[in-house]
Amino acid sequence: MRTALDTNVVCGLWSGEPSAREIESALFKARGEGGLVMSAPVYCELLAYPSATRHFVQQFCRETGIFLDFLLDEQV
Repeated sequence: MRTALDTNVVCGLWSGEPSAREIESALFKARGEGGLVMSAPVYCELLAYPSATRHFVQQFCRETGIFLDFLLDEQV
């Protein structure tokens, strides 16, 4: 089963929040149990993170093995 990422989880990791190590551990575990997926809305919200560029977000996803799923079956 894939784990869908929320913007707040990734921002917490990037910001080095006190829970960042726990977040990293949970994401590593989830990746091993079926993978990580990021939706288009989350991707777009991450582009608003301070100093984040499209290249940075894409590289982060590539390096961490996050699957980008931009297909939305239902209207949002």
